[in-house]
Amino acid sequence: MLFCEVCDHEGTEQLRYTKEIYVRKDGLKQMLAIKKIYMDYETAPVGVSHMPQFAWELVSDKKNVKQKSYELQIAKDADFTDLIYNSGKTESEESAHVYAEDASLESGKRYFVRAKASDGQEETDWSETASFVTALAGKNGEWEEGAPAWKAPFVSAETDDSYKNVSKGTYVRGTFEIKKDIKEAYAFTTALGLYQFYLNGKKVGEDEMTPGWTSYRRHLLYQTYDVTEYLQKGINGAGAMLAPGWYKGVMGLTKARNNYGDQTAFTMELLIRYTDGTTESVYTDPSWKGCDSPVIFAEIYDGETYDAALEIPDWSKAETTKGDWKPVQLVFFDTQVMRAQYAAKVRVMDRIPAKRIFKTPAGDTVIDFGQNMAGRIEVTAAGKPGDVIELHCFEVLDKDGNVYLDNLRAAKATMKYTFAREETVTWHPTFTYMGFQYALIVSYPGEPKAENFTACTLHSNMASNGSLECSNPLLNQLHHNFLWGLKSNFLDVPTDCPQRDERLGWTGDAQIFCRTATYLMNTYTFYKKWLHDLEVDQTPEGGVPHVVPNIEEGRTDGNWLLRQGPHSAAAWADAAIINPWTMYLMYGDKDILKKQYGLRHVVSDGGAMGLVVNLHHYLGQHAETIATALKAGVDAMSDDPRMVEQAAREAYELGILKEEDMDRSIRCMMETKLRLGVYDRENLNPYDRVTEDDIDSPKAREICKELSRESIVLLKNENGALPLDKALKAEDIAIVGPLGDAWYQDWYGGTAPYRTTFLQGMEVLKQENITFADGLDRVVFRCDGKGLAVAEDGTLQMADEPDVFIKEYWGEGSYTFKSVRTGKYLGARLSESQGEKPKMGQIAADREEAFDWFVMEIFHVESQEDGSVVLTNRFHYPVYRDVEGFFSFEQTEGIPITMEVVENGIEKAVAAVRGKKQVLLALGCNSVINAKEEIDRNTLELPEEQEMLLDRIAEVNPNTVLVLFTNYPYTLQKAMEKLPAIIMSATGSQDMGSAMAEAVLGIYAPAGRLNMTWYESIDQLPDIDDYDIIKGKRTYRYFDGKVLYPFGYGLTYTTFAYENYKVSLKDDRLLQISLDVRNTGDTASDEVVQIYGSALESCVKKPICQLLDFVRVKNIAPGETRHVALEIPVEELRFYDVISRRLMVEEGTYEIYAGASCKDKAVSTEIFIPGGKRGVRDLSAFTAADHYDDYENMYLTEGHFNFKAVRVQDETKEGVLVYRDCDLSDAAVLALHVKSERGGSVEAFVDGVSMGSFTGDTRTCEFRSAPKLDRYAEKEIKERNRYREPIYEDVEISLADRPQTDGASEIRLVLKGDMRICYLRVLKNKSTGKIQMGVAN
Repeated sequence: MLFCEVCDHEGTEQLRYTKEIYVRKDGLKQMLAIKKIYMDYETAPVGVSHMPQFAWELVSDKKNVKQKSYELQIAKDADFTDLIYNSGKTESEESAHVYAEDASLESGKRYFVRAKASDGQEETDWSETASFVTALAGKNGEWEEGAPAWKAPFVSAETDDSYKNVSKGTYVRGTFEIKKDIKEAYAFTTALGLYQFYLNGKKVGEDEMTPGWTSYRRHLLYQTYDVTEYLQKGINGAGAMLAPGWYKGVMGLTKARNNYGDQTAFTMELLIRYTDGTTESVYTDPSWKGCDSPVIFAEIYDGETYDAALEIPDWSKAETTKGDWKPVQLVFFDTQVMRAQYAAKVRVMDRIPAKRIFKTPAGDTVIDFGQNMAGRIEVTAAGKPGDVIELHCFEVLDKDGNVYLDNLRAAKATMKYTFAREETVTWHPTFTYMGFQYALIVSYPGEPKAENFTACTLHSNMASNGSLECSNPLLNQLHHNFLWGLKSNFLDVPTDCPQRDERLGWTGDAQIFCRTATYLMNTYTFYKKWLHDLEVDQTPEGGVPHVVPNIEEGRTDGNWLLRQGPHSAAAWADAAIINPWTMYLMYGDKDILKKQYGLRHVVSDGGAMGLVVNLHHYLGQHAETIATALKAGVDAMSDDPRMVEQAAREAYELGILKEEDMDRSIRCMMETKLRLGVYDRENLNPYDRVTEDDIDSPKAREICKELSRESIVLLKNENGALPLDKALKAEDIAIVGPLGDAWYQDWYGGTAPYRTTFLQGMEVLKQENITFADGLDRVVFRCDGKGLAVAEDGTLQMADEPDVFIKEYWGEGSYTFKSVRTGKYLGARLSESQGEKPKMGQIAADREEAFDWFVMEIFHVESQEDGSVVLTNRFHYPVYRDVEGFFSFEQTEGIPITMEVVENGIEKAVAAVRGKKQVLLALGCNSVINAKEEIDRNTLELPEEQEMLLDRIAEVNPNTVLVLFTNYPYTLQKAMEKLPAIIMSATGSQDMGSAMAEAVLGIYAPAGRLNMTWYESIDQLPDIDDYDIIKGKRTYRYFDGKVLYPFGYGLTYTTFAYENYKVSLKDDRLLQISLDVRNTGDTASDEVVQIYGSALESCVKKPICQLLDFVRVKNIAPGETRHVALEIPVEELRFYDVISRRLMVEEGTYEIYAGASCKDKAVSTEIFIPGGKRGVRDLSAFTAADHYDDYENMYLTEGHFNFKAVRVQDETKEGVLVYRDCDLSDAAVLALHVKSERGGSVEAFVDGVSMGSFTGDTRTCEFRSAPKLDRYAEKEIKERNRYREPIYEDVEISLADRPQTDGASEIRLVLKGDMRICYLRVLKNKSTGKIQMGVAN
């Protein structure tokens, strides 16, 4: 353990670190020893439901001591004669996160643990024995922190509806008989509501406020107690006191009652082991009785009232005869959400005597405890029947020294006791807690004295991690405030406050304070429990509620904050990511990351490990990469297995990867395989018997067909060109184009069990062959007087007779060549084929498809002056020739090749369409060429040769319909001008061809919609690397120009009318929209009703419109009217407000319209929506630089202190940042957190007036207030500058001469050169010690 002192030394404060040294009982100091053993970071956990991880604290008087090996033992007895685990001597430096694999546990059992360690020269003695107690195993005997095999029912004394709306306490009790001698006994108990457990008249354990606050419907903790000493031979009495607590009391922002249920109830399982080796279990059951308790009122916010006249003497003893006991009612509860609690239980942690009792100026009698805290007051008083003790707890006095209660808001924070007899009592409330330093004495029998009152702090039991004490009293007080802030707000849940009518687990507060809390105390178990509640309270899509446990679930009315949206606020929702990560950083425990991030085992992306070395250069060896990744929690590497195996072996030999590291990862993978049934015996795993026939079932085919139909979009249809005339015969139709009889696989589409091309679909429906021409040239290649042909092994070789290849052109210079004879594509192999041909880089025709991550079937054709061509591969390496054939993977001179067209594809297609009544021109893309995850498109045009084919076909036969198969938009200007109809579908579906044929022939009316805007020209789009969709006017939300087809666009074979349109607002949170859709045409069809919204006025740039919801109304018959009703949360209209730093629905009038696309306002109305208002920037707080209102020539990059940095993009021009609505009242200085390596400048303007600037860099700059430097000092500066690195520094610019205004101001920052900024803020007083306005060194 290290602690820090700050002491005075020659007038300066210096730090001194002192190390605690372990001293043996015999006085010897020089030794290695294990001081303490931890189990899941606790020293004596009771109620573990899994084998804990182990750790130990090593101490030595020597420096730089490192453990080399350890031995760990776990036993059923303290003498370690009955071992369940013995690691033996294990070579390992790990003294934390040590796992006892394959050891089996029993329910309700104490286990004993010891360890020893060695540094290679000295070995410790066995440590002092530690122990842990198990809870209940799972249903199948598993130990995985899961649900227990719970058998006992929940019993309740609240047997009628009169209890639902009251806050009184109750008793439940039962009896059981013990006939044998007891060896050990354990009780497992919990409740719906708060409870205290009693056996034979004694309270069991020291826990308070059990079972704590959780998301009860999804997570309920049960407690484990060693009750061996509480039991007796013969009849025993068991019972519990119950109160509403968080479960059914008045709680939350909306002050609702019965948030989780309306009946308190208790359950108990008692496991008894007898000395004869037998066991017995006792449960709560219907024989138990219940009645009201003396707690006549108990609420978290309002306190507790106790009437001693209602006490039942010996109520939990077996022999009690008093009380109005009635049969209990059994309450159903899903025990699958129950989990064991083994530590961090709420207890009385401090007892603080009252410091004084005094009279306020207003005459009130007040107790002062001298410390603000959370807990309760224990009071001693002598009274007679009817006398009352009543205290009101509060935190502060007002400026006049009187009682101040306003910060409690509606919370009463009252404790009240009524005497039943003449006696002296010591009493405290049991089922509530307050935040207080003071207590107002409303009533007290006799003269109150300070010694009659003791404050008892309540918080989760967490060990202290250290202390801080120094000579600076302000620093001491600051640390004291941190610590007591933690104590007051860590009562089972990390709350925002302990005193007012809130006390909720705000996720933002928990996230911000997490790391500080973990420095102060051992918060591992506390946060682990709370993070489980966060996990189970997340919405189905992963949204994180503002408070956890989410007591406000489903309740967005009655509170201004919840109306803005009940979950996923910036900073608050980040708790789901930041808190587990912080716990990992502080404790090094990867398990909590895997659990919270939902990871059973972690698999790297394809090739990711190799790229760490080969591309990113983050590490220099694969061995280091594999070791680092494995230790970080990656279990499986999707790289070349040969590389991974060799790297793992090298890492092991280098000593940077241990056997236990590999064991953990292998265990994770095997666990997943076990869960998947990979190791099941034959016929035990039903998924083993899933065949292709199961996947390709008739039902699956019908689903695929339906999806394919619904995705077809009709883009143009002049004069009813589609559907085709039913009288057309197959002989009247020609299908031409490269996509007419082609089917291309999509990268993420999987392997289709069958495929249908458009031609196949048409011929099946027409039941005859249809004239077809693909429009593609056939070519041959010659070189040095010889032809190029595909050899038997697939390689490209010289031959007397050349092979004919189909030349497919996909635009942007990308060609593929398919052998007519073999049906396979030419390609340059990317890797070796294990010694067989083709070799790496060799040109061969051995693939039936052009398909891979890098499509190596792509070639580029570079024309030469002599008419020959040079072919280059996918990466532009030229094709060259050697003795083994043709290759392409070296930067060398390419070999000239003659490419001769032996069949003109366009002319053949033209011949095919002459005289036909109908032409179907099938154009489009191969989705893995030119536009995939590893390559971007550079054009929106159709490939040039497809454009040429379109021109010629349209010229020869105007009765041409364009059938487009594409996964992305095109600019179809020629098609729109020359062709009467255009219909499109995405590629990759096995039913693509047959579904399109049905649509073209009118068997099915297409009604799909475009999910992106189709632009008229690529010139309408900003640079592809410009990700600012607002300034770049990207997407339908912000683009205000003319488009080819708008977002949501799509026609069908009929028309629709929208009627009876109504929009209303329900509870200020739901838009209720209803309308009628009437088919006004003569064809049945679907209609996709789309609802859009737009703000008519806003303080920021809002979308022109945004899709709020849509519904596909299927198969509306001609003349039929369908009613559509939708409810849309107003939070769909949220925007991120850079001032309040949250998502906000802005108050104002919105236009809500319905139509068939974003440009179609078929029906529209305006509605006022209440919401938030943009405030004024409080620049006294750190304001992130990237929270600007406007900018020019800036981009975001890595920053400092968890802030993003904003820097100049093009350093030849100035960059600008604009911050509007800034509160500069009382502002003296503007501080900018900046960094510059090569030098630059930043100038600040307020309302257009320059305030000053900083020019220079933050590598060489120095603040100095001394006189002008002499030449020796100047030389010293130059020496220092040689080794300096640029740093982030605060630049201060005076605002003394700023324009005076009654309202908010605008700050404009102009940056030049190499200058980046992370945050800005204003200071009321001029600071010192920072870079001042002006020029740095």
